[in-house]
Amino acid sequence: MPSTISAGTSAGTALNITSDTTGNLAFQTNNGVTALTIDTSQNVTFANNVTYTGTITATAGFSGNGAGLTAINASNVSSGTLASARLPTVPVANGGTGASTLTANNVLLGNGTSALQVVAPGSNGNILTSNGSTWVSSAPAGGGVTSAVAGNGISVSGATGAVTFAVACPTFNTVGSYAGAGSTSVTGFNFNSGSNYSVGSGNGQMRSGASASDGSGAGFYSVTSNNLSGTWKWMSASYTTPSGTGDTSIVGVACRVS
Repeated sequence: MPSTISAGTSAGTALNITSDTTGNLAFQTNNGVTALTIDTSQNVTFANNVTYTGTITATAGFSGNGAGLTAINASNVSSGTLASARLPTVPVANGGTGASTLTANNVLLGNGTSALQVVAPGSNGNILTSNGSTWVSSAPAGGGVTSAVAGNGISVSGATGAVTFAVACPTFNTVGSYAGAGSTSVTGFNFNSGSNYSVGSGNGQMRSGASASDGSGAGFYSVTSNNLSGTWKWMSASYTTPSGTGDTSIVGVACRVS
C-alpha cells in the first residue's frame, strides 16, 4: 500500500518521498539516495550525520555505541555509565589528580592546582625528609653516638648507638677503673671529693696503696708500689691533712679519668 502525505507543499525536486513493500517511508535526495527512513514502528533512521540546533528530548533514552560522540554537556547527565576508556584525566581544580597514571609506591605531594607531585622511595633505608620547602627521599642524617669512651664493661657503637653492658671487673689501671689510692708525706694538703690528681710521689700525688691493721687497733698506710698512671679522680671524702705534724698518710678510692 503506498504511503500518503495528506498535506504540505513541495518546491522543486530536491526531495523525493517513496515507500517500499514493507510500508517504510523513505526520504530521498533528488539523485535517489535515501537520507531518512521511518518504519512502521515509527523508528527513524538517518543515513548520515544530523545537525540540530534546538533541544532533543528522549523519553525512552538513547542507545548505540556512541562512537561518534565527541562532546556532551555533563550538567544535563544525571545517571548512566561511561566506559573507563572514555573518562578524561580530571584536573585538580575539579577534584582529580591531574595525572593519568600514578607510579606504584610513590608518595603523593600537593602541588596547588597543578598535577600531583610524587616522591619515589629511593635507596633502601631512605626516609621522607623536609628540605624546608618540599619533601624528598634521602638517607638519614649521620647521628647516633658521636663520642663515647668504652670501659668498665661498657661498649658503644658509634654507627648505631647501641650500648652493650657486660658485668665484669675492669682491667686494673685502665681509664674507668677504680683503685685504692692515696698519698704519703702529705702535710697541709686538701683532698677534695671529685677533684683530679696526677700520679707521682710528691705531695698530693696519687699512688696505689692499701690500709691495714696490725691487730692492735692502730691503722697504717702501706704503699705497695707506685704502679698507677694517668690522672685519677678522688672518690672518697674531702680531707685536709694537718700541717706541722710530720708525715701524714691518706688512703681512699680513686677512679682513673685519663
